[in-house]
Amino acid sequence: MEDQKPSQVAIVPSPGMGHLIPLVEFSKRLVVHHNFTVTFIIPNDGSAMEYPKKLLQSLPKPISSIFLPHASFDDLPADAVIETRITLSVTRSLPAIRQSLKAMAESTRLVALVVDMFGLDAFDVAKELNILPYVFYPCNALSLSFVFNLPKLDETTTCEYRDLPEPVKLLGCVPIQGRDLMNPVQDRKSPFYRAVLNMVKQLHNATGLILNTFVDLEPGALKALKEGFYNNPPVYPIGPVVQTGSSGFDECLGWLDKQPQGVKVNDKGLVGREEVVGCVRELMGGELEGKLIRERMRELKEKASLALSEQGSSTKSLAEVAQMWVNNSLNS
Repeated sequence: MEDQKPSQVAIVPSPGMGHLIPLVEFSKRLVVHHNFTVTFIIPNDGSAMEYPKKLLQSLPKPISSIFLPHASFDDLPADAVIETRITLSVTRSLPAIRQSLKAMAESTRLVALVVDMFGLDAFDVAKELNILPYVFYPCNALSLSFVFNLPKLDETTTCEYRDLPEPVKLLGCVPIQGRDLMNPVQDRKSPFYRAVLNMVKQLHNATGLILNTFVDLEPGALKALKEGFYNNPPVYPIGPVVQTGSSGFDECLGWLDKQPQGVKVNDKGLVGREEVVGCVRELMGGELEGKLIRERMRELKEKASLALSEQGSSTKSLAEVAQMWVNNSLNS
């Protein structure tokens, strides 16, 4: 019977281990906590596939993988940015993705397709096969808020963003200097900048956005997103999703513990690791003593653990997505 088929999630990561690893960790949570089966559909941009294959083959049996044929890029100019190649890896693999999804839909109860920001063209296939399309966004809510604000910024300014006289203000977030915005938007004349604007439009076609963050880390930004301030799809903060066996919090705390007590963090940064402390300073919102940063990082680590606990906000958010997928498949 149809309802006896396993609930299946298809995941299409764009090329690069930085895209694959967070989705692998996400898939483990779907399997362990919600009894889904997961199939990775891997586009091939011609880079070495040895490590991705080794990683995926080491995963538990409910997680399988399909490696697609090599996509050709012979027509690209030599100076094409890497982001263009990454995006085209998915776009030029759509026939193979369609074939894989169609076969999965015929043999399992395929409840959702999950892609990252560079895989949004696969939404057309999901719509064709009546599969719910979701985006896994591995960055924080602040950067997603900026992504949704980008079309407005594009319409209301003419200079390069690095030259903006005033910081970019986003609801619930600290103001961001134009020079600190992500690299892909720093050249407004580039083809990829236009592609980013198109990505924002495609994001609005998602059924939901799965974020690698948690409520206590970014309460203001998540509140705005959850209330649909940018007319955005529903958001589900399920983080922190980190690679098993590693902890960014522990690494930061270890480094902070080695720093001198009472070192001042100010607008000029901290000598030795300015960029790291600058991020921490922006997160905390002003001048802080080194000792206070240590305490704040430990507090965030505890809140992250709480978010992932049985009744934590991240666990509830993931459960909400999972239940929605199952309910939709049973009613379709």
